[in-house]
Amino acid sequence: MTLFFISAICLFVYLFILITVPVQLFPEFFFYPWLVSKGLVQYRDFFDHHGFLTNFLLAPLVGNGARAVSMLFIIVQCIQFALLAILIAKRIKKPFLFFLLLVFYGVFQFTIVGQQMWFDQWIAIFLIDAWYFFETKREGVGWVFFAFATMIKPTALIFFLPFYLMTKKKKNILVFIGTWLLALFYFYQKEGLGALWQQLISFNASYIQSTYKKIIFWIGIKLLISISLGYASILALSLFKKKKSTPLIYACICGALLFFQGLAKVNVTISVPFFVLLLAERLVDKKYRKIILVIFLVFFLIVGRDAAKTFNVIRNRTPYLSSLPSSEIASLKRLASPLRDKNMLILGNRVELYYLFDVLPPEFIPLHFPWIDAVHPHHYSFAGIQTVVVPKLPGVYEAVPTSVMKGLENSFHRTGQTNSYTVWRYNNE
Repeated sequence: MTLFFISAICLFVYLFILITVPVQLFPEFFFYPWLVSKGLVQYRDFFDHHGFLTNFLLAPLVGNGARAVSMLFIIVQCIQFALLAILIAKRIKKPFLFFLLLVFYGVFQFTIVGQQMWFDQWIAIFLIDAWYFFETKREGVGWVFFAFATMIKPTALIFFLPFYLMTKKKKNILVFIGTWLLALFYFYQKEGLGALWQQLISFNASYIQSTYKKIIFWIGIKLLISISLGYASILALSLFKKKKSTPLIYACICGALLFFQGLAKVNVTISVPFFVLLLAERLVDKKYRKIILVIFLVFFLIVGRDAAKTFNVIRNRTPYLSSLPSSEIASLKRLASPLRDKNMLILGNRVELYYLFDVLPPEFIPLHFPWIDAVHPHHYSFAGIQTVVVPKLPGVYEAVPTSVMKGLENSFHRTGQTNSYTVWRYNNE
């Protein structure tokens, strides 16, 4: 009962912190789900090299704006916190150590996530769900949740080994296979199976090969070194208890390896719950408890300092969807009116305008980034387009090739502009 009250208090504080800072939603989590909610089929009707499950999960919510998606993001984090508290309580009975671990998890998770939604958080919640069901002897349900994690990013398949080691009935793996077959059958029925393979598998393979030479860390070096040393220390000490902790050791290693898919702070998210569980198992070892406590407290202080900096940075952050003033949106709507599905093209990388105007884009107009365009270049077509919106914003994300602008000037005339955009109309003469 004591552990329950501790976890309830910690969860309440964690929830309070999460709701005091704005959630950052990138276009991947409102634009793509919105397209799906409009009846478009991912891969077949629009380019996307990520997994498909988040779009299906968020599609029913995007019609209510970003608030509903943001609330779901907070709820998901709280569910993960609660599940981890249950799993820690199975390992540690001392209230003070239990309290320390929950606080550490909350601080570590907040530091890494930075209150911005990304695919790795969805992978993490489905994996910890799967782990919970495996530990409670409901393997079939666990394999379903593991399949869900791989539908966010196929790279989550790296966790197959630790889950296989926990499996008592090997035939339960068929549940994982069956869940994937249902998803593939859906895309087959929608004539999107070939496009799924080309974008989710072939494109990502080419993308990795084209970028493996570029090493850019999107994480502070001090924090990265601290995390690396903390993980290495706990994993090294865990080898002495290998028989008991083998699946968890592999899970922690697999989660840490997934950091290399993006080299960013958020890519650490997948490993955090498994590292905390492994830390809990080491804290009950009397032989190494003092060493573990020293490592733990030093790591805690470093992460805590970074968490405070993170909170100060993001508490006044302007969410992506709120970055464009409502007055400018209204002006742009008047200039671009009448707004019709698939006859308006927005150049650059401001796909939120389609969402805000409730106008479907021409097919295969994706988000684009320089490192993706190098593998999957854009070929804009103005066929059937009546209105073109061109951003006047700085940065490589907004750059419109000169050849595209020349093609635009040949067939369109500029009809007006706002502070950030110019509007062009098709020249019927």
